[in-house]
Amino acid sequence: MALYEHLVLLVAGISFFMYGMMLASENLQILAADRVRYFMSKLARHQIIGILSGVALTVLLQSSSAVTVMLVNLASAGVVTLTQVMGVIIGSTIGTTITVQLISFNVTKFALYLFVFGFAIIFLSKNKKPKQIGNIILGFGITFYGLLLMGQAINFLKEIQSLKYFFVYLSENPFVAFAATSFLTAFVHSSAVTIGLAMTLTTNGVISLYDSMYWVYGANLGTTATALLVSLGGGYVGRQVAWAHLFYKAASVLLMLFFTAPFAILVTYTADDPIHQIANAHTIFNIVMAVIFFPLINKGAAFIEKLFPRPLSEQEFAPKYLDPKSFQSPAMAFANATREMLRMADYALVMVRMSPRTFEKDDPDFTDEIKKIDKRVDILNKEIKLYLVRLTDEPLTENQNARVVNLIALVSDIENIGDVIEKNVLELAKKKSHLKVTFSQEGWKEVRQFHQLVVENFELALSAFSLNNKELAEKVIDNKHRLRVFEQKLREAHIQRLHRKMQDSFNTSNIHMDLLSAYRRVNSYVCNLVYPVIYSDPKGMFPGTESEIAE
Repeated sequence: MALYEHLVLLVAGISFFMYGMMLASENLQILAADRVRYFMSKLARHQIIGILSGVALTVLLQSSSAVTVMLVNLASAGVVTLTQVMGVIIGSTIGTTITVQLISFNVTKFALYLFVFGFAIIFLSKNKKPKQIGNIILGFGITFYGLLLMGQAINFLKEIQSLKYFFVYLSENPFVAFAATSFLTAFVHSSAVTIGLAMTLTTNGVISLYDSMYWVYGANLGTTATALLVSLGGGYVGRQVAWAHLFYKAASVLLMLFFTAPFAILVTYTADDPIHQIANAHTIFNIVMAVIFFPLINKGAAFIEKLFPRPLSEQEFAPKYLDPKSFQSPAMAFANATREMLRMADYALVMVRMSPRTFEKDDPDFTDEIKKIDKRVDILNKEIKLYLVRLTDEPLTENQNARVVNLIALVSDIENIGDVIEKNVLELAKKKSHLKVTFSQEGWKEVRQFHQLVVENFELALSAFSLNNKELAEKVIDNKHRLRVFEQKLREAHIQRLHRKMQDSFNTSNIHMDLLSAYRRVNSYVCNLVYPVIYSDPKGMFPGTESEIAE
């Protein structure tokens, strides 16, 4: 074979190895995806169990990068904290050594058997799960075959003078070898590929066992790159997890650099051949570092949190006025809860104002913005209710207890407004976009008019409530009756367009009617805000509220 043929053979071997690992890992993740995420979110909460779960999950998924990426995603979603996942990170570094131990045995002779067996399962199965199992077996077969090709190619290439000089240069400059293998691992997203290549090179006498230690270090550091890239699009906790992984690996490598020579001598006593010696070096390195750094998990997490604090742009949304110190004065506590409720109502009003645009332009970002505002409404709903419930732990009068109940009811009404927009109006806009239909010009103008009247009544209701103005409150209720009459006229106008066989009206008929109903429901909840102003019942009861909501 010519030189270029051996080079192609080497690249092919590396490609087979990478593809096989990727195929096995992806199908393992698909098989266990949901259960693994649940498993991780639960076990990550206990550090010792977290380490064991990190080992088990990495062996199961055949990829420490996959486990770390899941941790980044869970942290970004707020499911786990940095401290909770530190143990899993340490465990994943141990788990990845199991894969290397597996390929250190004479597995190349099983490559074609596994390939045939995996292909047979895929070919003969009709169900998805058996096919995924077949892909896992096929992946391992391809991985082992890649090792075989790499060995055959390197056995020839080691005699080429220019390559000898290159590896001599790496031997004389171990930190260059360390940097190069770190970049290689980051590029291929697999430490097993780099260590597998080091095994092949050492077995064929191209590099020494001492040199291979720097390949092990580079593989360990380079594997952190995948999580770092994924964390760029996530929350700040996800970034903390990715950087904690990098700092842990970097500190481990830095510590071990001072003991490379004795470490290389030590691993010679663990096995007779270089392949097992390198695999053992990888395992010992990660176990020793886990033992050293485990007691420092809490301090390490505190250091990372201080180094990468929550940015101002990601400050968690929270109430402004709910001060627990005010519980000593119920009047002040009620004032705080009311101010927060009005703040919540302002967010709900913004949602109502913005909602028609979702029908005019298919803009996912704009829709997401409304959903973000709804999440704020939900947070305030929860926090205000919790605040009021905690207030009842204080000695309150009968009227004050009744006021707590009524404020909770008003908060629920505001939250319901957000739900109508998020669950009904946005869904109708999604339906319209999916069906690719358009409102008639007349019909949409009428909907916008109705919507504008609802917005104006909402604004008037907030003014009436804030000022405790009975005259404004009664006007809100009068507007409600006018809106009912106007809605009925709009429905009749829509039916007339259907009689005239206007295609746009026919296409959007259900959406049109449901949208009017949704805005009418919003107005009903809005009117509930002014009943406490109109009725001065000392118990604070709201006559007519339940029936209004039912309508």
